[in-house]
Amino acid sequence: MSLAGGTEWLQLWERAVPGPPRRRRRELLASAGARGAFHPAQLPVGRANSVLLRLHATLFGPRLDCRTACPACAQALELEVDVADLLGGEPSLAAEQARLQVDEWDMHFRLPSELDVDAAHDERDPESARRLLLQRCVFECRRGEEPVSILAAPSDVQARLVTRMEELDPLATIDFQLACGGCGHKWSSALEVDAFLWAKLDAWARRMLHEVHELARHYGWSERDVLAMSPWKRQIYLDLVAA
Repeated sequence: MSLAGGTEWLQLWERAVPGPPRRRRRELLASAGARGAFHPAQLPVGRANSVLLRLHATLFGPRLDCRTACPACAQALELEVDVADLLGGEPSLAAEQARLQVDEWDMHFRLPSELDVDAAHDERDPESARRLLLQRCVFECRRGEEPVSILAAPSDVQARLVTRMEELDPLATIDFQLACGGCGHKWSSALEVDAFLWAKLDAWARRMLHEVHELARHYGWSERDVLAMSPWKRQIYLDLVAA
């Protein structure tokens, strides 16, 4: 898989560009072949992120050049991250179902999937979203011998459960602890893998359309003709047009 040729990836971009970010994420996962035994929507969030990281490595290389700004003084900060380093935190075997016991509370749960996040994404209130995720992912909860709703558990028990989910699926949230070299401010910044990958694909697609426009305008070639060329041959023609 690569961007050579480009027709498939331009078609993906055209389908996804009018849609919301969650739809773009789903399109990227499907195009990466993230099916196997699971439909992309059924993948645990961390496993889906690992698929997207590998897709980035295939299309754009193994290095992520991240840029952000200090929230205290607005100084720009650049961070280079290697995909292999991030994937090193991926569990060798993701737990499909797990159990957590906290005092008298006994909870059987699964990891949040892409479909669960889609459902919670529609909730405007973060607390409502968290409660919905717990309801969807905890399929059995007992207080002693009595079956109860996970929402009946104390807040500290629910927090322990959320922490355990994060431990079992560490790539679900990718956080970096950053420090500003200018003012010394320290903060945490999250990497949204799908947004980062989409930005790269969007920039590539727009550049490709510009190249198609230039060559079609000068030579009368169709989009198919231009995309069928190798990148180096297309660049030679672009250089000739610019000369």
